[in-house]
Amino acid sequence: MEKAERKTKRLMRRVSAGVCPCCNRTFSDLARHMKTKHENVVSLKKAEA
Repeated sequence: MEKAERKTKRLMRRVSAGVCPCCNRTFSDLARHMKTKHENVVSLKKAEA
C-alpha cells in the first residue's frame, strides 16, 4: 500500500509540474495536451466521481 501511495504522490507532483503522464514530455498547458492527444485517458477527477 505504501509503495502505491508513493507512486501516486510522485505522479501527481509530476503532473502539477506540467509533465504528461503518458508521453513524459513537459507542456505549459497540460490540460489542453491531454484533451487533444490523449483523450482516451480517463482523468483522475472523472475516476473519483
